Amino acid sequence: SIGKDHTEQLGNTLASISGEKAGIIKSKIPVVIGSIKGIACSVIKRKAKEKHAPLISSSTMTLPSKVELQLKGRYQIANAKTAVAAISVASNHFLIGENAVRKGLEQTFTYTGLRARFELIEGSPDILLDVAHNPDGIKTLVAELKKLSYKKFVIVFAVMKDKEYLPMLKKLKKLSSVMVATQPKIERAMPSEELYRIMQSIGIISFHAAKVSEAVAAGKKLAGRNGLLVITGSHYIVGEAIQALKI
Repeated sequence: SIGKDHTEQLGNTLASISGEKAGIIKSKIPVVIGSIKGIACSVIKRKAKEKHAPLISSSTMTLPSKVELQLKGRYQIANAKTAVAAISVASNHFLIGENAVRKGLEQTFTYTGLRARFELIEGSPDILLDVAHNPDGIKTLVAELKKLSYKKFVIVFAVMKDKEYLPMLKKLKKLSSVMVATQPKIERAMPSEELYRIMQSIGIISFHAAKVSEAVAAGKKLAGRNGLLVITGSHYIVGEAIQALKI
């Protein structure tokens, strides 16, 4: 997908971002695109045409029958179709059967070690890890969380200071959630005190913890036995949370 991320490097419009990303397109080399629409799709199609590069859209793909994706969330269906589209191109050069595709989709964590893609850890409370780190990612996360049956959401949140954090916070606020502001051990991270002040300024019930481990402990208490603790906002916070939780 194409969203407004890394705007300092890629520009402030979807057209400019798409143009920069389309720079990877090589002459006569197939290009796979996911669920991209509008101006972003037009820019990529134009670049592919200039380079005489065959364009394969994931929307034309079908998944193996009755496959159960290990990565949860409705949006992962589109991601899986994009992966299958890429495999369809690769299978022109390598022997890749449907059984291999099915195993990859049903055992993604096992084969890749990939973590925190709407990853639910059952416990007391249940904990959900997700590395959404831009407004588009948070929007998708919130939509999926609203489908769950939990009565209370507590969100431990940290963000890099070069991200569009205000739209992210406003989207998370729609869950009527309690939030804990924190920061991972990286220079790019927004200071937790500043993040806490911003949360309060837009009416979020919020708490502050300088360390991720402390934020996770506070979040677990706030969520109680029946709430859901959501840890999100950055790859870095989720990585430190996994270490703190020893999961």
